[in-house]
Amino acid sequence: MKRREFIQLFGSAWVAALGARPLAALAAQRSSTPLVLDAAQWRCLGAICARIIPAVHGIDAGAANAVNFIDKLLAHEDKASLPAYRMAVSALDARARRLGRKDFAALAEPEQVRCLENLEDGQFDAWPSPAAMEQQAFFAMVRFHTILGFLAAPKFGGNQDLSGWRAIGFPGHLHEMGGISDEQVSGAQPIVPLWHH
Repeated sequence: MKRREFIQLFGSAWVAALGARPLAALAAQRSSTPLVLDAAQWRCLGAICARIIPAVHGIDAGAANAVNFIDKLLAHEDKASLPAYRMAVSALDARARRLGRKDFAALAEPEQVRCLENLEDGQFDAWPSPAAMEQQAFFAMVRFHTILGFLAAPKFGGNQDLSGWRAIGFPGHLHEMGGISDEQVSGAQPIVPLWHH
């Protein structure tokens, strides 16, 4: 899928998803410290995010601080999802300990990917039963939250230093740059990305 197709496909979903989360955005503007995740949960979720969106031009969802975005969602509009996140993080860390590691974040990347692929396929053997949420539903949710945190405007807590936008070559919201000139529309002058200012 080309970048333009990706942005067109998910653009309306981003707008709707982010517009419905004003409290999370406000919390992210005030602080980047964890609100509902403890240090171990933050570390695990950061590793999950980094595997869901691996490095694109050297920037992954971990570097974009998507975990901060998710923490703010879970503290506010998406707080009903917090138990599922805590359960999933606990299950992933327990699996890592059975493999001889401290936690999920300490696993080698290929093993992290394998665990997440199993989770996505509903085949993660460390998933508790009965569970607060089915494996595939949780994976879909954390993937969506990670993508939002990677590409949303930084005021929502992710996309730190515009890194997500730099990774995909998105110039930024044109209205934040004062719009564009007729010359830029015609292609006579380049559009300078927001992250070059």
